[in-house]
Amino acid sequence: KKKMLKSLLVFAILALTNLSNAQITWKDCGSKNGAVTSLEVEGCSATPCTLKKGQDASMLVKFNQKIAANTVSAKVSGVILGVPIPFPLPESNACNLAATCPASANTENQVALKLPILNEYPSLSVDVRIQFLGDSNTNIVCFQFPVKISS
Repeated sequence: KKKMLKSLLVFAILALTNLSNAQITWKDCGSKNGAVTSLEVEGCSATPCTLKKGQDASMLVKFNQKIAANTVSAKVSGVILGVPIPFPLPESNACNLAATCPASANTENQVALKLPILNEYPSLSVDVRIQFLGDSNTNIVCFQFPVKISS
């Protein structure tokens, strides 16, 4: 009986360890002056992330920025059948979303985004495309990751 309990415990630890290795994966969609280093989505440990209607999806994106920028702005789209559909943000000025502004070249920066998932949105699987732009809309990073919008 003790041996069975011990092997069950080992199995449980292994299962949990495997779970923590699951991660949110994203793909680059044309970053010109930087690279995403990490993406955390609240309540999500592996893609596709499920975003609930009527709630805000909170995420923290860290990225290396190769160019200096006085301002950083965020642009979010939902990509449906390869077509990016702009997603309205309550705040697109990343300087108000935990980003360092002005930002020096070759530094790590971060943006804490909140995306309101409206009840009117259809329940579907979609890629969320996020772009961070520097001065004069210069592309810093562009990446996308899969989500499921559900009730």
